[in-house]
Amino acid sequence: MKEQRKGRTVTRQHSVFVYGTLRPSQSNYRRLLAGRTVRESPATAKGLALYGTGFPYAVPQPGARIVGDLITIEPALYREVLAELDALEGYHAHRPATSHYIRTTRSIIATNPLPGGGTWETFHTAWIYLAGPGTTPTTMPRITDDDWLAHVSAR
Repeated sequence: MKEQRKGRTVTRQHSVFVYGTLRPSQSNYRRLLAGRTVRESPATAKGLALYGTGFPYAVPQPGARIVGDLITIEPALYREVLAELDALEGYHAHRPATSHYIRTTRSIIATNPLPGGGTWETFHTAWIYLAGPGTTPTTMPRITDDDWLAHVSAR
């Protein structure tokens, strides 16, 4: 998301909702995000379902909700990390029709621990990578409970 400020374009530093190989404990998290974040919270995204085999694709589906993590990138590293995530996901901002995934914003619900037990939910706008126009994820198996970590640990 870009906005104009005093004649220049500024990219908003949204957090990123991750649901597959970028989740903590997964290979791409260790490669691209470990040590480069300031906050990570369990989260969900409503209106999406997960499909895939070797890695997942999020696709719009009414009534569904996917499980993932809300990742806040270290502000000084934001542009660098987001560019690396775009490269990993095959996202081309100036050519979205040829992108493997599309980076867009969605409303995300994060689950936060309370001191002494319990949790509370907060709502955020975050970047998320959805299946791109050239993919057909719904022809692939649906990910169990729309939770990639549960799916890979059950294999």
